[in-house]
Amino acid sequence: MFAAKVLTVLLVFYALDCAIASQIPRVKRACSGCVKPLDTKDANLIKMVKRILSRKNQRLTFVKILGGSRQVIRGIKYGVTFEAKSRDGRFICSTSFITFSGLDVRSFRCEPKKKSDKPSKDSDSSE
Repeated sequence: MFAAKVLTVLLVFYALDCAIASQIPRVKRACSGCVKPLDTKDANLIKMVKRILSRKNQRLTFVKILGGSRQVIRGIKYGVTFEAKSRDGRFICSTSFITFSGLDVRSFRCEPKKKSDKPSKDSDSSE
């Protein structure tokens, strides 16, 4: 009889624990070393890429982010491919940088966009 009451109380506590646990959102932890895709519409990322572009090449204007990844290391390491334009045409650029206590640019490169590349949605018809 006593064992049955103890078992009933334990089952009630277990049911309450499950009900409460299902209501608490899980905390998403940063995965050290894991490479994850970037959100190409992230306003902070766009701001960082524009800042790098202005430091490295004043004649180009940012168009859009095409893709990239991020990796948690000592700070966050980004690898980003983006489109930029100038009077001379459009360019496909790539950069690698780390954010920790500032913006540490590891690489930066731009190449003219080939005719075979897909046009961006915001392309001007005058170009």
